[in-house]
Formats: sequence, structure tokens, C-alpha cells
Amino acid sequence: MTSSAPLGVNLEWFTPGCPCCIEEVGLGNGPLPEPTAGKHRHPILDPNESLRNESTQCQYCYKNKETGVTFFRCSACMIDFYCSKECQKKAWPSHKEDCKRKSRVPKDENNPTRRLQRFTGRHRPVLADSAVRALNLSVDINRSLDFVLAIFLRRRDSQKPETSYFATGADVLPLEAFPPEQCTEMKAMVRKVDEDHKKGGMDGGLLVLLMCLDDGVINIAPAGFSREHFYPPGTPWKELLMAHLNEGVAN
Repeated sequence: MTSSAPLGVNLEWFTPGCPCCIEEVGLGNGPLPEPTAGKHRHPILDPNESLRNESTQCQYCYKNKETGVTFFRCSACMIDFYCSKECQKKAWPSHKEDCKRKSRVPKDENNPTRRLQRFTGRHRPVLADSAVRALNLSVDINRSLDFVLAIFLRRRDSQKPETSYFATGADVLPLEAFPPEQCTEMKAMVRKVDEDHKKGGMDGGLLVLLMCLDDGVINIAPAGFSREHFYPPGTPWKELLMAHLNEGVAN
């Protein structure tokens, strides 16, 4: 069971952990369903792993796995990927501050921020693909600068990163829906992401926001996109997204 988050035009009313607020957004406070996927990958949903290959990108040159390159993570933050030491060095001026922020998160896997980062990393390909569909970029490519795909999660008792949360809802929200300070920060962030991805040869960048309703922890995942991977207007996206996230399907 899933529901679209009825958040209207303002998020300031939401209080993390509040039973009434959680009930408004999704499943309430009852027991969460167990994941049904028996494997970490789903051969039917992505038989050639093309989605995963396209979405795993070097954070400097934006080459993806379809080019045949091998990636490694930044050894400090353990989040960003690079295809070569040269790209990592060139990316350092823009990655430096972000790396410091990510590196400050305790490596303890029970840390809420770290936990959500790992969940996001496991599902990043389908998050990026769903955002392209949900934002209807084939109609207006600039919607990526004013809207965000927001996904609302509940914590689940699981030791596996890919099943550590349950998605109760997902919706496209205007950046203006967020409190003023956060709105300004996100607008600056998405424009920087868009600019960086265009420099790397892609057609633009977007943001996906994941929020845990139990503790209010938020993770914002940037992603690039190309027109050649656009979908026809109105292409369904929510059912596939929920299947990936809630059945423990990781790309």
C-alpha cells in the first residue's frame, strides 16, 4: 500500500515522528510490510542492467558504465564515484566542501544520515530514472530547475541497506513548497548540478529528495539526464519506483 504525499504548498507543518503527520503522509504507525524480493537485483525490471550502467557516473567527466570504464569511490566520503585519479583531482575544487560535509557523517551504519545515504546509493539508478519521468522533462526540460521528486520513507528493521526503509509516498513538489531558507539552498544546488552536468556533456541535472518521516533526516541526491533517454509525456513512474524501493530491489 502506498499513497501520494498530500503536502499542498508548504512543508513547514510537518513534524518528524509525529503520529498525526506520518498518518497524513503515508502508512501511519502500524507494522511495515516485509520486502518480498528474494534477490538484490531484479532481472525482469532491468535485464541488461542498462539503467544502472547509465546512472553510475564519474562525478567529473560524467562517463557512465556503458562506456566500459571502471569506477572507484572517493576514499574520504565513500559516496562519489570517479573513473580516474585525473578526474578526481580535477573535481576536487567543487567536491571539497561536499566531501567535508559527507565525511563528517559517522561511519557507524546505524547513524540515521549514513543509513539514508546508503539506501539512496543502492537505489540511485531508479531514483534518477523515475525523476526524469515524474518531472515530465520531455515536455519542459527546465522543470528540473523548479521541481523536485520527493520520496517519503519510514524506517524498517533491516540490516540490508536496500531494505532499510519503506516508501510511503512520492510526489513532484515545487521548490517553493519548502521553507524559504531551504528553498533558496535547493535552488542554488540544482542550478550548480545542472551546470556541472551540462559541462560534462549531458543535457541537464536534477535533484531527488528522500526524507525519513520518523526522524526528519533528509538526503538530496543529484543526477544528470540526457534527452535521448526521455520518455513520452505521462509515462507511469510511481509503481515501478515503489516496487524497487519496497521490495528491496537494488540496481
